[in-house]
Amino acid sequence: MRLPDPENSNAVLVGVSTYRNRQKLPPLPSVANNLTGLARALTHPRTGGLPTERVLLLRDTPDPYSFLEKLKPIAHSTRDTLLVYFAGHGSIGLRNELHLDFANTDPEPSILPASALSINTLSDLLQESPAANRILILDCCYSGRAIRDMAGPVEEQILNVSGTYILTATPANARALAPVGERYTTFTGELLNLLREGVPGEAELLTLDRLYAWLNHNLGSRSLPLPRQRGVDSTAVRLALTRNPAFRHPAAPAATATPEAGPEPVSAAREGGGEHRDSLDQLDRHLLRGDTERADRLTTTLVLEAARRRDDGWISSAAAKGLPTHLLEQIDARWAAHSDRRQGFRMQADLVRPGRDTFAQFAKVSDAFGWQVFADDDGPVGRYEEFVALGAGGGHDGFFPTLYNPENERRRDWHELWFMTVLAVHRRFSELSLPGRR
Repeated sequence: MRLPDPENSNAVLVGVSTYRNRQKLPPLPSVANNLTGLARALTHPRTGGLPTERVLLLRDTPDPYSFLEKLKPIAHSTRDTLLVYFAGHGSIGLRNELHLDFANTDPEPSILPASALSINTLSDLLQESPAANRILILDCCYSGRAIRDMAGPVEEQILNVSGTYILTATPANARALAPVGERYTTFTGELLNLLREGVPGEAELLTLDRLYAWLNHNLGSRSLPLPRQRGVDSTAVRLALTRNPAFRHPAAPAATATPEAGPEPVSAAREGGGEHRDSLDQLDRHLLRGDTERADRLTTTLVLEAARRRDDGWISSAAAKGLPTHLLEQIDARWAAHSDRRQGFRMQADLVRPGRDTFAQFAKVSDAFGWQVFADDDGPVGRYEEFVALGAGGGHDGFFPTLYNPENERRRDWHELWFMTVLAVHRRFSELSLPGRR
């Protein structure tokens, strides 16, 4: 079991959500989210298997030629793992073969071969690749036909070539689901859930065969179309796209101290990494899903607990001195990684440096971070949910984390407690010696 070699692997993610022929090929808005979600999962700083520069996103590609023009040089230069993912409409040709529909595709059977990509053409290109592992994931109607079509005559059976694996959203004669209003298509949504949340009890690497088993189980339990796979005898089936986020290393037995052992080494737990690992993992998952409200709430709770001020609900300057520096760095790294470094303590520190514990100083901070400046101390103008919605989608650099504790909203001094917490934590963060600080 292993991850792809990051220096010799590539992923090409294709999604077509808008079609010229809207009557026969209606829009699939969730497909656009599929690409973003899958790219984030594959390149996640802790669990992902690929660097961002090795993942190419192709949105609403007009025709097969435009797609193949991008794919061919990548396929020919990949030595370890080549992943190709397609989400969009799929159509059946006159010979009952699967075609992948692009933005300008005309699904009329007689015209389809000229405007859509035959799965056999894609099969030929994959077969030409020198990649040790070739993985094809299809999220489209009738995608299961690709398994039959790509097998072909005995002398052309790409799926019998070592290192080739295909995963499809549906059987050969079933339609893929893209429910209106859902963020992702049904199949890719479940795939992303497994990649982001992981599976407790599974190994550290969630291999393709185990990924398929859980997809089959989870979708089947909801009476949804079942996925299909081919290539179970392939070396690629033991490959993992990501690490398993739910995996936990067995606790190491406590070492027995001896006089000769010397000073006790500083553990990850004492530096804020070990005892808070589960919370940091949960923060990762919230951010990966784009759930900034839950991520922000969890950040506040985590900081309060680390300062031993959970019951008080706020942090004084004295209490902030006990905050583990490693924990603040870990929290900042996660916010930064999921926002192209537009959020996090470091970004906030670059916008404004903390000063004295005064309302005027907090007003300066609020302006810099894009927060609403409250006019009085009598009570919050709006609920926490309304406030945090201002930063949804990362609209303002440095908006998160807010360290706003909604449990304090019932208190008359809520405003003072909030700005005392923010300024205290930021002063503590400013004490850190962080490389690359502007």
